Amino acid sequence: MGDKDVDAQFADIVAHWDDVESLPDPPDPLVGHPPPPPAPNPTNPPPTRPFVVWRGAEPDPVADEEPDPLELSDDDDEDAHFEPGPTAPLPPQEDLQFWGIVVGLVAGPLLLLWLVLFRPDVSSWWTMAALGLTVGGFVLLVLRQPQSRDEDDPDNGARL
Repeated sequence: MGDKDVDAQFADIVAHWDDVESLPDPPDPLVGHPPPPPAPNPTNPPPTRPFVVWRGAEPDPVADEEPDPLELSDDDDEDAHFEPGPTAPLPPQEDLQFWGIVVGLVAGPLLLLWLVLFRPDVSSWWTMAALGLTVGGFVLLVLRQPQSRDEDDPDNGARL
């Protein structure tokens, strides 16, 4: 196609841009067909069978009896004589390793979050300091674990 043909076709499209196309003529109504049946009643008919009601199992009449008082007293005796074991002593207030863990694991991520949200164009030294605080707090936390555990030690949980 030449440039003149494209220009002429474009001008024709723009000239007829707002024209409304006519709709095709509606079809002639069919002669000899009966009218459609009336619409059904909008209310629902009653159900043909009633709904099934499910019920849980009936309780056993034997389970309603009072338990034997002798059985209860045996359980109470075991719980009444419980004495907790000795507790581990708390670390002293001057425990610098504890405060290093707290500062590293709290201030490091908070500083990193502050740098990302509010100061994205700041020097990379601040980012390295925040990462260093976080890693340092984690390393101090790992170093705080006991060096060795006895194999026959029943306490395998964390020390709080």
